[in-house]
Formats: sequence, structure tokens, C-alpha cells
Amino acid sequence: GKIKLDALKYCVSGGAAMPYEIKTNFEKDAPCSVTEGYGLSETSPIATANPVGEEPRLLNDKINSIGLPVPNTVIEIVDENDSAQLMPMGERGEIAISGPQVMQGYWARPEATAESLQNGRFLTGDIGVMDEDGYTYIVDRKKDMIVSGGENVYSTEVENALYEHPAVLECAAYGVPSEEWGEEVRAAVVLSADATAEALKEHCRAHLAGYKVPKQIELLSELPKTGSG
Repeated sequence: GKIKLDALKYCVSGGAAMPYEIKTNFEKDAPCSVTEGYGLSETSPIATANPVGEEPRLLNDKINSIGLPVPNTVIEIVDENDSAQLMPMGERGEIAISGPQVMQGYWARPEATAESLQNGRFLTGDIGVMDEDGYTYIVDRKKDMIVSGGENVYSTEVENALYEHPAVLECAAYGVPSEEWGEEVRAAVVLSADATAEALKEHCRAHLAGYKVPKQIELLSELPKTGSG
């Protein structure tokens, strides 16, 4: 039978962005919205959070954001190639964090520390955009970008297209070296219902530019994960 959720006051999700479909389906039956936070081990670990709401915010245009900075924390969007340069509102760049929760450095790794801590800010490696209300949206990981035929392909965009298919439970898009393209786009998919790799490619063709469609889709029983999921 159905689980009763009416005693819930708030729900928090972290670790990775909750797929939009799962969030909205949960909120149809829950009396509260799912609050998502964002941070890294290097920020002890929280830096931003969405406001806690008593009612589901299904139509809220901030639903895909990582929210607002937590107290005493500054979030800035800096140029991907020059961290001293701030990006204008609404333009993409690397998310930089400053605040009391930011680490002093990596133990016995001065080079990695110098790379990550610049101009008094911690460079997250996440690419984001901030809107005029101060809400930040993650577009991708800096290192997850695939360069195929001279075109930038962001893995998150490919994964979001795959998640639109009803049979896709989990997926990961990535680049592999290619003599012809420099890198080619591939994807690994875990299914929740029957579907073929070719059907998933067809689905991607309807949602993505041709150069972003995975050349190969591998169907797996599960995706390999780290200890933290």
C-alpha cells in the first residue's frame, strides 16, 4: 500500500542533484518540498541550500537551483580560465566559495591547494550560473566536459535527455578518445523497463543536437559508485 507522508515537515536531499522527475513525483504525494543543499568536503560540507518550504513548490522556477548561500558564505561565479575575473549575472563560469567553512588546504599537497584556493576563494570545479535573485544553478563539472569535433558537450545535458526516457533509471555520459572526433560521446545506462540501446539513441536524437548524441550506449545492471554513492 501507499506510505503515509502527511507527518513530514521537511525533507532534505544531498550527495547529488535529485533528478527532476523523482523530485516532482515525490512532492505530488508529500506535504512539503524537497530541500536540496550543495557543498563539498572542502566546505565542511555545506555552502548553499534551498529555502525550506511547507508546501511543495512544483511550479517554482527555482526548482533546479542549488539555492542561496548559507550564513556568512559568499558564492561567486568566476571566469573558467581566470579566477580573478567575476562573470556577469546570468553568465556561466566556475562556482567559487568563500566563508568560514572553507578548508585551509589539502594536507601535504601544496600544488593542489594552490590550484583550488585562489584569490581567497575555493574553486569548486563546478560550472554554474547565478540569477538576479542570487540563486545558483549548476550547469556541469569542469572536467566532465566532452570536446567532440571541436564542439563542447556537457555530460549533464546528455544525461538529462536520457532521463526523459521512461525506461532509464540511472545514466552517466562520458567521453572516450576518438581518432576522428578527438573525443566521442558515450553513455552507460541502467534500465527500469525494457528498452534497446538503439531506442535510447533515437530518443536522444529527438532531444539533442546530432554531435551530442551518444555514439554508443552500454546497458548495465548497475553503475559503479564510490563509497558515498
